[in-house]
Amino acid sequence: MVGNTQVHKDDFKNASLSAFIHPIIRRFCNNELIAEHHIIEDLASEWLEEG
Repeated sequence: MVGNTQVHKDDFKNASLSAFIHPIIRRFCNNELIAEHHIIEDLASEWLEEG
């Protein structure tokens, strides 16, 4: 994966490579990271403004 390529929302293996802002859920046990889940948003932004 190179540059600012958007990671598909179902590509959980490469979710941590996303260059875009996205929520990350981390689970700790006694200050040790035991799990991490990146949530990739699949937003189709369409701005329609008259003027």
